[in-house]
Amino acid sequence: MHIRKIGYRYFEGIYKLVQEIYDENPFATWFYERPSREVLEAIVATKIIKVKEKEAIDYLAINRGEIIGECEIIKDQLNRGWLGILVKKDYRGKKVGSKLFEKCIKESKRLGIKELLAEVYYDNSAIDFFKKKGFEIKGIEETQKGKIVLLAFNLGQNN
Repeated sequence: MHIRKIGYRYFEGIYKLVQEIYDENPFATWFYERPSREVLEAIVATKIIKVKEKEAIDYLAINRGEIIGECEIIKDQLNRGWLGILVKKDYRGKKVGSKLFEKCIKESKRLGIKELLAEVYYDNSAIDFFKKKGFEIKGIEETQKGKIVLLAFNLGQNN
């Protein structure tokens, strides 16, 4: 497995990853409907620009040419990073998410991000992953689509 910075040459693999994750659990992707190719192309193009401008971090996990995971951090005006991780079902529990997370942590520190935040639906197993990594639950919000858990990770106190 290799970890690579996002690039447009990986679009087909990213598209397949997002479609597969959405089909498994629509709430894991934050899309309100299954994203079209055009919508995802625009999102990937924006991510690439944000990475180049040091406003975001985005790494892909690649195994034998297949995109099996993605970790992104979008920097906000308060110097916090909003984290999202996607890992294909067959690769969960095999350190893919951990390796992506570690790579993004190093880059976050270089960009001066002081805190990482993640919003996850209450019944998503990613909450356990985030807790194992040192995230703390900061709040729970009730929405029309269900409960959302806000988790935070302080980069100033963690290595």
